[in-house]
Amino acid sequence: MDAPQAWPAVFRRLRCCRASMLNQRSLYRDLAALALLGLVVFLALALVSYDPADPVRVPVALGWAYQPDPVVFPPNAHVHNACGPWGALVADALFTWLGWGAFYAVLSLAALDVTLLRRREIDSPALRLAGWLASLAGLTTIAALAFPSWSPGPVIGSGGYLGALGKAVALSQFATIGGLILATSVTLGGLLLATDYALFQVLLFLVAMFRRQPAADAAGIPTAKQAGSKRSRTDLDESGPGNVSIKIRGRAAEAAPAAAPASEAPAATAQGGESAVELRVVRPARTDEAEADEEAETTTRKDPAENPLRVKSPTDRKKEAAERERQELMRRMNESAPASAEEYELPSVDLLLPSDDVNFEAQAAEVRRKAKILEKTFADFGFTVKVVEIETGPVIAQYEVELEAGLRLSKITGLADDLAIALRVPSVRIVAPIPGKNTVGIEVPNEQRQVVRLREVIEEANGKVKKMRIPLFLGKDVSGNPLVVDLSTLPHLL
Repeated sequence: MDAPQAWPAVFRRLRCCRASMLNQRSLYRDLAALALLGLVVFLALALVSYDPADPVRVPVALGWAYQPDPVVFPPNAHVHNACGPWGALVADALFTWLGWGAFYAVLSLAALDVTLLRRREIDSPALRLAGWLASLAGLTTIAALAFPSWSPGPVIGSGGYLGALGKAVALSQFATIGGLILATSVTLGGLLLATDYALFQVLLFLVAMFRRQPAADAAGIPTAKQAGSKRSRTDLDESGPGNVSIKIRGRAAEAAPAAAPASEAPAATAQGGESAVELRVVRPARTDEAEADEEAETTTRKDPAENPLRVKSPTDRKKEAAERERQELMRRMNESAPASAEEYELPSVDLLLPSDDVNFEAQAAEVRRKAKILEKTFADFGFTVKVVEIETGPVIAQYEVELEAGLRLSKITGLADDLAIALRVPSVRIVAPIPGKNTVGIEVPNEQRQVVRLREVIEEANGKVKKMRIPLFLGKDVSGNPLVVDLSTLPHLL
């Protein structure tokens, strides 16, 4: 494309990007954030350039809240504060009320401004404000107890009036050491309420920057604690609703024998008579080429002695072997490129990335647990609903439920939001009724979404493609079946 012809397309794309960015913003929120940013800069400059000898003139309307207490004589003939008379007034008032805690207040306003600019929602603002006030009181009390003579200017001390009040209460009840312990506890508790562990995460991150983990930890080896938590969760999820058939679709057929014993074993029942979940794994047949490729990838390993300074995981070695194989295929294709279109042969499917490994046992345990939650939620609302079949897909799982006699379908569809809250998912979709069945389907998003590769869709849809002239591989449906259509038979998109 020539340069003059390309410019209009570039301008259209820039306009679309600008429109999408503007649609995602809130004008009032951005204006408030900009106003707060100006206030933070003003306060910071006023505090940094504070001079105790500056003359402070308090307006009559603010005389009830603050009266200056000059400690330097004679005062300056002119205000030296970078923000003028108002800057001198605000700085002297903040240091008088809060002492060195004035800088903490300005930093807190700066953090709030960053939150507004990043469009982050602040949950429980009243609780956050209470925690911040507690941390401010604790910090000023610590300053007044530990450094009483390090005043930024006012005669009241390093903690201001707020710190002096906390110091008086602490000394009258707990003495100096006990007061410091109490003030530190109040400060940490207030920070927990105000930041919700965000500050401690930053501190841990800074500590981790100075203390690097060994190279063996970077290789992704799971710890014993993680393995124990996974085992305990699997054991808790074994007791699911009885007589439920679970269909798990995917390519990795070798996972079926590993999942079968867990489903055939009788589960322990807390309420008599409840049987174990019957796990039925459905796998499409794999081609010989796919099996040969997986065997080649399993047997191919890179010699670790080539680079002794780096510890590589088996996953990294598999990816490197697959990358070398694709590069070799590309080289052979370029060398054997035909001279005419009649001699051209389609490239091998081995050029595409294989599908990712899926933990079918964990997926089956997840759907059993959610089936129990569904039945319990319906029972809490007074409905007798049983999960009779579960069909999993790469993104969502469909739970087929059987309604009791006389139960209206509208009552089930009205519980969609309550079911989503109980399952801890953004939303659920109720399919009522399922075509060809007398059951109702409830589609729930999976916790771990599977990436659908093009190679996987092509290999699983090999039988359908033979009758098509221009096959178009779209992906997979809810049940995990490949979606392939013939482009030559489709109607016009417009």
